Amino acid sequence: MAGLNIEPQSHSSKPGNILPRRRPSLSLETPNTQADRRILHAFLDIYFPKDVVARHDPNHIWLQQAAFLANPGSALRLSLRAISMVRVGFNRHDHTLIAQGRETYVCALRELQNALGHDVKMKEDRTLAACRVLTMYELFDSTSFRAWNKHQSGMSHLLENIGPAAFTSPLGRSVIESFRGPAASFQMFQSIQQRQRSFLTSPEWRDQMKKCQDPQQRLHDVGLQLAGFLEDFDQASDSGAIWQDSQTLYQYLSRCAEFDSTLEKFYATLLRDAAGMPLYWDGNEGSSPVPEHESLEFPNLTTAQTLMIHWALQLIINMTVANICKHAQASNVMSTPSPTTSIANTYMWTGNTTLIKQMAHGHDTNRLRQTAILITRSMAYCMRDEQGLVGPQRCIFPIRVALTAFRTLRAHELPWCEEVYAQLAHGKSLGYAKDIVDFEGRWAAIEASSISSSPC
Repeated sequence: MAGLNIEPQSHSSKPGNILPRRRPSLSLETPNTQADRRILHAFLDIYFPKDVVARHDPNHIWLQQAAFLANPGSALRLSLRAISMVRVGFNRHDHTLIAQGRETYVCALRELQNALGHDVKMKEDRTLAACRVLTMYELFDSTSFRAWNKHQSGMSHLLENIGPAAFTSPLGRSVIESFRGPAASFQMFQSIQQRQRSFLTSPEWRDQMKKCQDPQQRLHDVGLQLAGFLEDFDQASDSGAIWQDSQTLYQYLSRCAEFDSTLEKFYATLLRDAAGMPLYWDGNEGSSPVPEHESLEFPNLTTAQTLMIHWALQLIINMTVANICKHAQASNVMSTPSPTTSIANTYMWTGNTTLIKQMAHGHDTNRLRQTAILITRSMAYCMRDEQGLVGPQRCIFPIRVALTAFRTLRAHELPWCEEVYAQLAHGKSLGYAKDIVDFEGRWAAIEASSISSSPC
């Protein structure tokens, strides 16, 4: 499959890799239904949160369906076995089980490659589910910080090329919905980081997807639209004309204001639906030596992660507006019109420059800092043991956005945020987080395609 890189990745000798790679034994590739079921049940028990609301989140349906599929096929069966072995092994400090899981991962990659090279198997729902499982595997036991991105991009290419109408079974539909929804917020943030429009926003996919009723899915749709906006803005910025024409700049800032308004309305809807109950509150006093670093509490994990993504999108918009306004104020677009400029154009320039100044004031560094603090204060709640692996898994990217904001501001909260982020890698053994932390030095956590890239 073009664009889908799933060549076996070798685990390096970095800390966290327990045993060296051995040649996969034949027993790893043959079915062992009873053993598979035991290890899979153990994995699901540590993966799902104990919270009843979060555990029954409809976005978990795909994994439950995949886990108990009557005929999963080799690629899906081995993918589930690999992630189960590695995660249960980490949980039990069983180095042998971890090593076997990594061997199984290589077998699963080979079987998936075979399926993707087959005209019929490539379009099967169980092949799509295997792709999804192995993408999740790379978050937990990353072979390199780029490996997850390749898996995620490869799955995107697979879905885009085959099209939404090809997947009609309950498993196929639930995998697609999870790829669009909060269980796959990674697709949204990857699109934002790469500043590229997602195929999920195309009319073909919008028409095929069910109407959004889930608040988290509506929020993710906003994020996908934001990624498309960033792509449009970069193209306009590269041409240079946007920095010479206040009207064009006004149009882009107006779109940022629309995103702001949409997020404010979304939050207002959450408050209304909560029927007077708080969406979050301060945790126990004294939980941190710095009062503003004390953790937040939430009614449930679903609410916590919805708010974290909401705040992350606010941060992205805030940083985008700040960059636009900073560059605009240093360019010719803010220059006073010449005396020969028509009254109409002078009036339009006055209105446009007023908006630029208002937007710069409304998206100042204090707002950026306070929003990043809210995300960081939410992490302790999401990383509690009772949140399973879902809790830390879904907050990787919001905390990365907060980390970017603190880096941009050179804020004194940066070391605190870095330490919280590192807990994902070391405390929860999320390999992807550790690879990002280790990339180009201890805290060079954001790649060159970071959402903090300057629009100019």
